[in-house]
Amino acid sequence: MTRTLLTITTIFSVTISTAFGQMTPIDIVESTLKVGAFGDEIFYYGLAEGDQLVFNFSEVNGKELNEVEITELPSSSKFMDYKTKKIENKTLNITKTGIYKFRFSNSAITGRICKFKIQRIPSSESTKNFNTSVYWKTVYDSTYTTEQERYLIKSDTLFLI
Repeated sequence: MTRTLLTITTIFSVTISTAFGQMTPIDIVESTLKVGAFGDEIFYYGLAEGDQLVFNFSEVNGKELNEVEITELPSSSKFMDYKTKKIENKTLNITKTGIYKFRFSNSAITGRICKFKIQRIPSSESTKNFNTSVYWKTVYDSTYTTEQERYLIKSDTLFLI
């Protein structure tokens, strides 16, 4: 009887911890970059629906960066911060699978050295191995038609007297 109770308790505790326990963050990127004078640096990453995005940023010399923005493509801004030196553990809930743009903008006459780290917390085991890489693919369309255009070259008006 005690053995059966112990087994049921163990299975119940494992089920509860799996269902309600939060998964460990998965690093997408941890990098240092230089944002040139009056310049922008842009990065693209894919995220799965239900994920939580954890974003950290800091300017190495303690100076301000003009803008830090996270956008869900094609045009839905999810987070923006102006004149920032540091952002710690900013968490965003991802509502739909898509490509997200991370833009760092500098309006100063000197460059800024910045460190940033992007992590994701998957919503389930099925999205744990989600590929966050974004690839550019150029597709050429070879289907075209030529159109014959007609022009009026000359017009003459005749007056009868």
